[in-house]
This record gives sequence, structure tokens and C-alpha cells, in this order.
Amino acid sequence: MRTGKEHHGVSLRNCLRNISTRRRKINSQIKNSRLVHETF
Repeated sequence: MRTGKEHHGVSLRNCLRNISTRRRKINSQIKNSRLVHETF
């Protein structure tokens, strides 16, 4: 039971990390697009 719960917790943490990285990438893309629109 302990191993199962620990594994589930690790998977949840990995999912949260993936979401955070995706948000960072999206934010960076939005910032880049804004800079391009401002320059042009």
C-alpha cells in the first residue's frame, strides 16, 4: 500500500511539473509574440 501511494504522489508531482513547464513555455511564446507586435 505504501509503495502504491508513494508512486501515485510522484506521478502527481511529475504532472504538476509538466504543467508548470508548459505554462512557462506558453508565457515565453506570448511574450515573444507581444515583443514582435510592439516592434512592428
